[in-house]
Amino acid sequence: MKRFRNYLFFCIIAILIFLVCRNVDSGIKFDEGQIIINGQTIKLNIADVYSKQAKGLSGQSSLTDNQGMLFVYQQLDNHAIWMKQMNFPIDIIWIDQQKIVDLMTNVPAPKVGDSTLPIYQPRADNKCFLEVNAGLVAKYHWQIGDSVVITPDFCR
Repeated sequence: MKRFRNYLFFCIIAILIFLVCRNVDSGIKFDEGQIIINGQTIKLNIADVYSKQAKGLSGQSSLTDNQGMLFVYQQLDNHAIWMKQMNFPIDIIWIDQQKIVDLMTNVPAPKVGDSTLPIYQPRADNKCFLEVNAGLVAKYHWQIGDSVVITPDFCR
């Protein structure tokens, strides 16, 4: 009987550890800055180096409606994205000169087993872009031309 209780105890501990680890995100912190668009504040994780840009939101289970990842580049260019190992759909907001210069909404996560990933190309050059939960562009009525305030201003 004592052996059974020990076994049961270890099984319960193993299950709890599994559940806790499963719900831990990839360690992304959304307190590195903020962006305000039409009065809506989004807490940011900044991807300003290649290693962070390559990882992006890959493996992340979700975002809240007040979180986003801002990809920052040094040069004005037509910065496109792809969504390797994404687990949820997103809206993409391309930004330059403190304005939205292009949008893509409800961009789907790739299906498991997809061997090719689409590349999402903006219609305008930009220095940064924001990834947020799908549906936020429509919910907050964001449009091309809307002004953007980023603190600190990563996209100068």
